Amino acid sequence: MKINRTKLAGIFLAASILIVGVSMISSDNGIAGRTGSPGETTCNTSGCHVGNALNATGGSITISAPTLANWQYFPGAVYPISVTVSRAGCPIFGVGFEALRSTGANAGTLTAGVGTTLKAATILGNTRTNIVHTLNGGTSSTGSKTFTFNWTAPAAGTGTVTFYAAGNATNGNGSTSGDFIYTTSQTVTESATGIEEGIVATSIKIHPNPIVDNINLSFQLMSNEEVAVRILSLEGKLVETALQENLQSGNHNLVIPAPTQKGIYLLELEHSSGTATRKIVVL
Repeated sequence: MKINRTKLAGIFLAASILIVGVSMISSDNGIAGRTGSPGETTCNTSGCHVGNALNATGGSITISAPTLANWQYFPGAVYPISVTVSRAGCPIFGVGFEALRSTGANAGTLTAGVGTTLKAATILGNTRTNIVHTLNGGTSSTGSKTFTFNWTAPAAGTGTVTFYAAGNATNGNGSTSGDFIYTTSQTVTESATGIEEGIVATSIKIHPNPIVDNINLSFQLMSNEEVAVRILSLEGKLVETALQENLQSGNHNLVIPAPTQKGIYLLELEHSSGTATRKIVVL
């Protein structure tokens, strides 16, 4: 059987071009390592979205976290995080977000939400996990897009964490030119597990903490006393009085409904010997 070598070579060449072409197709998900954090570039300086200055007038990016009161975290707690990218007239938005320790390593764990996924990049010797947008995950007709996902705070003793975020407001022209890149950051500090003042009842325990629905409070009184248990805001304003009555000496266990609004509060236990104040977080 005679083989047409010229035709066969053409087939292999066509197949090779097809394979290369397929390998070069991008999923159009976001790229990790473009938040502008230490050691990183942004999408306009890396050349993938060009034509406008970084953080140009007319647009913005913001980070919000309703349950991270005063930007303080409790170790191990899960916090919803929202990043909003805005610019009038832009139909598609992108996002990149990471939470880093002072060393540049990941702080805690990120969990993707609707329109986002996880990607990683090795920067300054650290493999950093990023929240990034998915293909068409940032489409919007309102001139802004909010990406929401979860952050699980790191273990106790981690200390200060910094959130870094970058947003892309695209003009939708199908090319990388004319888009707008915005960046921001937010420092988050580790909260103490509680504070005490004065001479207090012994063996005070609050569990769980963070709290979802009910506060379980246990303590021991050394004598019969009048006891008041109050929930206060961080500014010291009374939210509610959970208990105020005479109690006998011994061990006590109380179940108190948590405040309806998420956030960080002070639980105050007062009796004749003194006052104990503990921080609690409601998720």
